[in-house]
Amino acid sequence: MARELVYTGFMSLDGVVDSPGSPAEGHRSGGWVMETDFVPEAFALKGEELEETTALMFGRRSYEVFAPIWRASEDHAAYKDLPKYVVSTTLTDADLAAGWGPTTILRSSED
Repeated sequence: MARELVYTGFMSLDGVVDSPGSPAEGHRSGGWVMETDFVPEAFALKGEELEETTALMFGRRSYEVFAPIWRASEDHAAYKDLPKYVVSTTLTDADLAAGWGPTTILRSSED
């Protein structure tokens, strides 16, 4: 059975697409979302989107940033039980965050 895949991205009005986290993620503009004024209506839209979420998918860098924070966050407690998929060729099971629920590493096959 196929699922609907919803991509959530962050883009500034001048076209910068980047992570909301921080420059530590290795992106030139990382963290710009955190410097943006809080707009309740924008966060309400994100909350509605997440109510329908049945799984989460990350790249390795995003997983490494989000997992340690979200697993202990009361605001993100609902994520703990959701299946999580991490696309990575370098991450191992030993690298996964303990206590954050079911997580599967997806590796591309090399032919």
